[in-house]
Amino acid sequence: MIFAIGGPGQRPRILLTAIDQDTAALSAAEGEVAVPVSGVGDYVIAPGGDQASFRVPALDEMQAALWDAVKVLRRRAEQAGCMSPFGPVQTDADSRAIIASYAASAADQGDPVDFTFADNTLVALDGAELRSLNLAVTSHLAAAHANAQRLRVLIDAAASPQALALIDIAAGWPGGAA
Repeated sequence: MIFAIGGPGQRPRILLTAIDQDTAALSAAEGEVAVPVSGVGDYVIAPGGDQASFRVPALDEMQAALWDAVKVLRRRAEQAGCMSPFGPVQTDADSRAIIASYAASAADQGDPVDFTFADNTLVALDGAELRSLNLAVTSHLAAAHANAQRLRVLIDAAASPQALALIDIAAGWPGGAA
């Protein structure tokens, strides 16, 4: 059986497996109780210390958790790659730095630069094309950030858990090509 060990009216300090409640109680500190629970989860022990129930997080906790999930999706979208006028481009941090460097030095380069795209095609790009490539990448990043901010507004405006549940955080991300 699984038991929640902690103080009455509080979240458990630990969940543990024990043969029976008396055995579980041996792990309880002074003022703590051992109450059976149905499995691993986020519980709160009743004020009387006789049972535990699933803890319902406050709205601001739910909003923070959803925003954290959006940030993960934003990072994933940023690094998923994008299409450029010349082909699919990787958009991980290292690739973005290389592209930005090429674009910044494009005016100084008389000869085209051989650039390898996400599909492993090699294309010679001149200065204007390198700047265009960089613009495609920065536009992709801007679209990811804009979608994250759109979702942030919706999350912050949600007045209930039900309103939060209606927010589709998977929608609106720029498509990846790499």
